[in-house]
Amino acid sequence: MRYECHNCGRRFEEPDIITETHGLDIGPYEKIGVCPYCKGYFAEIHECKICGEHYTDDELTSGVCDECIYEDVTFDRCLRYGADREENIAINGFIASVLDAETINRILTEEIRKASQIIPINLDEFVEEDKSWFAEQLIKEKQNAEKF
Repeated sequence: MRYECHNCGRRFEEPDIITETHGLDIGPYEKIGVCPYCKGYFAEIHECKICGEHYTDDELTSGVCDECIYEDVTFDRCLRYGADREENIAINGFIASVLDAETINRILTEEIRKASQIIPINLDEFVEEDKSWFAEQLIKEKQNAEKF
């Protein structure tokens, strides 16, 4: 396990253990883990499943750091991941009667892609809807890439 000190910021493998008497003359005394460098408080750190850097729990979402989550948020990636989260929407009855769902989806995708070149789409909104889910998709994508 690895740890990072809240006070000095240094990382270490094993904390020092000190005995806290709380001013009492007799035990039992409390054993407390502290940073071996400054005797401060620390947090356990974990490896990001994408980049391999170490972060505290509150800096990871489903085991992925924010830098990795937002690094390659592209229209195509959001489109690819969004295919797993299809939603039903209300659509004009005439359009629904003359076009199948695949054709409607293709036309919408092409038009949104064109429009996004003029008026950028905030892709982060899609990520923020369910950041944990998005992080899990990145992990799956990395694992699939490693298979080949």
